[in-house]
Amino acid sequence: NDEITVSTLGTVTNTISGGAGIDTLKLDYSKTPEYSNNLGLEHYFYIGSEEKRLHNESSFSEISTTLAKNNIKHKYYNKYYRSNIGWSYNNIEDDLNIENQEIIGTQETDLFIHHKGYSSVFDGQKGTDTVYADLSDWTKSVTIKNGTMDVKQAEGNSLKFTNIERLLIKTGGGNDVIDNSKNSTNDYIDSGAGNDIINAGKGSDTVKAGSGNDEITVSTLGTVTNTISGGAGIDTLKLDYSKTPEYSNNLGLEHYFYIGSEEKRLHNESSFSEISTTLAKNNIKHKYYNKYYRSNIGWSYNNIEDDL
Repeated sequence: NDEITVSTLGTVTNTISGGAGIDTLKLDYSKTPEYSNNLGLEHYFYIGSEEKRLHNESSFSEISTTLAKNNIKHKYYNKYYRSNIGWSYNNIEDDLNIENQEIIGTQETDLFIHHKGYSSVFDGQKGTDTVYADLSDWTKSVTIKNGTMDVKQAEGNSLKFTNIERLLIKTGGGNDVIDNSKNSTNDYIDSGAGNDIINAGKGSDTVKAGSGNDEITVSTLGTVTNTISGGAGIDTLKLDYSKTPEYSNNLGLEHYFYIGSEEKRLHNESSFSEISTTLAKNNIKHKYYNKYYRSNIGWSYNNIEDDL
């Protein structure tokens, strides 16, 4: 069970192999220069001759699909610029025998990837940082509060992070509380079984509440599309439109229903018959819709889609 630390500075390539045992890699990127052209922490995976880059804007699906492949090598990658030296390309390559991680991020936009079944400690520092974690085999309840989490499923199987803005999270059977209300990021939250409470915050979010009696809150502000699925159980959706600007050209809350390829709009002047007829059909999707105007921004189109 080894502990390994290597430098994150300069144009160098470190090659590490943990070997047998439960090994921990410690990396500190906080001292890399803070410039707008610092890429932040990225990852490369190698599957045969194929190279796959994962970064701060990668999706949950993109990362999980990459991790499921027969990767033979992984690389932590950071590219940054210093005016007196130029570009630095820091590479740390491992043979996927590193189980645990303790990583302090850059001052820019980082991606942190938790290894399923092991332990990770991440500090995002500044910037808009993303954490990916598949905790679907956990039975413990998970609590995430605006970029902070510290939960141990079992000895050697835990996740702790701070200063994280974007969540790509899949949890297990506990009664989870996931609150990202202070962040404006495009999150993916799959809370699995249990009676979960989820506030995805601003941004275009995907929320899958899974089985259980769940409570879901998403933002009604901005030109975004939130996609939500309640799953089995009696679920509650909480929406607050009172903070949208009060202008004469605010359309107000409307609804769209989708029956096959047919789209049906329902609004404040729709009749009882029109609404009841629409609800009686075999709808496959519903959308809460609000269009409003702000003089300093222009039109905003807020969509909240659910699978009924």
